[in-house]
Amino acid sequence: MTVFIIDQYPEEEPEVVKLKDGSSAVTNRELTIQFIYNANYWMINVGGLAGIVTTLIEKHAGFGYAYLISLCLMVAAAVLFQAGFSHFITAPPTGNVITSVFEALRRRRQSHENETTHQGREEQDSAQQDRAAILSEDEKLLSETKAALKACLLFLPFPALMLCIDIMDSGLVAQAGSMQTHGLPNDIMYNLNPIACLPGNIPNDVNIGIQTPTYVFLALGEILAIVAGTELAYTRAPENMKSIVQALFLLFSALGAVIGVGVSFAAEDPNMVIVYGCIAGLLAFVTIAFEFAVIQKVF
Repeated sequence: MTVFIIDQYPEEEPEVVKLKDGSSAVTNRELTIQFIYNANYWMINVGGLAGIVTTLIEKHAGFGYAYLISLCLMVAAAVLFQAGFSHFITAPPTGNVITSVFEALRRRRQSHENETTHQGREEQDSAQQDRAAILSEDEKLLSETKAALKACLLFLPFPALMLCIDIMDSGLVAQAGSMQTHGLPNDIMYNLNPIACLPGNIPNDVNIGIQTPTYVFLALGEILAIVAGTELAYTRAPENMKSIVQALFLLFSALGAVIGVGVSFAAEDPNMVIVYGCIAGLLAFVTIAFEFAVIQKVF
């Protein structure tokens, strides 16, 4: 979806624009894309505030009404999107680039085999020129594929990051259930995450509000990592592979959730200290490795 949003800003070259106060400014595509990514993530978290309403409705009216609100919002968004579709800039389909890459690899291999097998034979000029042109396009495509794969290296730390986020979220919700909630649902504290992005059997005596700093730091980490990572990968990916690169980002994020499912079986007393210690150690290792990769200009 983010790639589609950025497609709505087709300007490539800087231009002078007049501001409301009468002054002039020069547009910059890179800064504009940066703003679009931040605005998109900000709006996602604005939508996340609906979780406060649905959580309260779930507690006092039941899950059916809570899910009904979500359904209504999704239908409203779909209707608005469809109503304005004619005003959007849509890129024409260019075929399956993954298939094209494999075809290019096959032709390259055949070319090497032909050079070895038919060495010394002369080809007709037209056929030779056509084959050379195709191979030139193939080399360009393969070069772009290498650039896309290099951009995807930025996503390698994300499974560990998303694992930490998922484990923290589920752990904090469970922890809140044993605190003094003062009549609030224990999972309502989860909604402190989008707010921060915008700027035993017997409950113990610890107030649930003590979790607030954790959610704030968690939100700051998401802003610094997710927004910056996806934006950088988009700007470095070739023009015809930007959607694939963004899809791979979601895949790497999903890997963290998959690993989290396995970890969740061990996340119970008396193993919690070990689980959190291992996850913290993993994230520390990934952070150091990432910093080393940045210094070595791997990305």
